[in-house]
Amino acid sequence: MKKISLLLLLVPILLVGGCNYHELNDIYLVSALSVDYDSEYKVSLLTVSDNEESPTRFIEGYGKSLEKTFYHINNNYNKPLYLGHLNLIIISEEASKKGIKPLLDIINEDNETKKNFYLVLAKNTKAIDVLQTLSKEKLETKETEGVHRYLSLENIHNQVTYNTYTKEMKENHVSLITSYELKEEQLQTSSLGVFQNHKFKTWLKDTDGTLLLNGMLNEYVLNVEKEEVLLKNIKVKREHKKSEPKQIEFHVTATSKESSVSEEKIKQALHDLLMEAIYESIYQTHLDYFHFKPWFYKHNRIKIKNLNEVEPKINITIQH
Repeated sequence: MKKISLLLLLVPILLVGGCNYHELNDIYLVSALSVDYDSEYKVSLLTVSDNEESPTRFIEGYGKSLEKTFYHINNNYNKPLYLGHLNLIIISEEASKKGIKPLLDIINEDNETKKNFYLVLAKNTKAIDVLQTLSKEKLETKETEGVHRYLSLENIHNQVTYNTYTKEMKENHVSLITSYELKEEQLQTSSLGVFQNHKFKTWLKDTDGTLLLNGMLNEYVLNVEKEEVLLKNIKVKREHKKSEPKQIEFHVTATSKESSVSEEKIKQALHDLLMEAIYESIYQTHLDYFHFKPWFYKHNRIKIKNLNEVEPKINITIQH
């Protein structure tokens, strides 16, 4: 797992002519929120202000449902919530098993909420612990246009946004969300969580292969015979041959520097990694997070009833 740098970027709010005006003293400007569940919901919101001594503040709510939880927040604090700059939602495993559609519906009720916020799962820890770790990170200032005050996740290529999640869920009722866990007080990337009909189903074992085949990584360190081989500019293309109606070919290209490991061994190691990920989807989880069914129907109008009908094939090209 890779340790990641998560910085809280606090940016002065610039009020541009023609934009809706919000006095910071009159609202709670929500930058991120976490959702936990243990017999009842706990929603924690990280709010930001222009107070240099105390730039962030947590406000919390509790309830038997998410609707009651947000009602509790709205009735126990003396200022309205502003979600126009919400950038991150962190959800615990327990809360995600209950289903996240009510949460997304509540967020979407605010017309000013942008749809490019990140969705993240907390594995083996509470979501609030992840969010509190974020809030303790170094504060930096960044000049931007317009109104911006948000959390930024740096150097991560596999982040899932609300738009990505909803597009996949609408297409095939299955989507993936990345997760993080705390180890020795350090926040690290962890497994992929699979959602079906907006409910958490399972953690994946072959996370790396799934990320690669879904185009969520453009760089990867591959272990080959105890040597680390850096693969860059990774691209994945899906193809279909009419002669093989239920076969799907993944054409994977990557660049790599010369190493003591032969090109054939690099290709074989990568091939095994990717095939393990595909087999986990087809034969173990039986969840179509590679979106085979909609892909086959889109390209040749073939309806796949069971995933084990799919015949995957992987061709790998390594460039130097």
